[in-house]
Amino acid sequence: MTDPMKNDPLKTLKIDAEIYDRLRAYCDQNSIRFADFTEEMLENAIGENEAVRALDEARLLTEQMDAEREKAYARGFQEGFCLAFSAALGRMGTPDQQAGLRRALRNRPARKITGPQLELF
Repeated sequence: MTDPMKNDPLKTLKIDAEIYDRLRAYCDQNSIRFADFTEEMLENAIGENEAVRALDEARLLTEQMDAEREKAYARGFQEGFCLAFSAALGRMGTPDQQAGLRRALRNRPARKITGPQLELF
């Protein structure tokens, strides 16, 4: 009967002979069972991998939120400017006309707001 762990890549671990000797010496020096030490280190590595994955997801969410915030600023500036300009000319129109203007502006690609335009908010 063959050893099932021998050919299973998910259950075997290969390390350099020098590293193995150093780990064995460390375990012997500190009275630690090598199998326990290896198991604990592998569990820590898995936990660290999960933490890194969670941090990556948080970074992506933050980037998406920043992009949405920039779009909101751009839309707010466009809508606010158009409505303020219409009000200054005395041509505010009906609420339906204002809603139509907002829809038309939302369908346009938003430009990135920079510099003194941000101070208007």
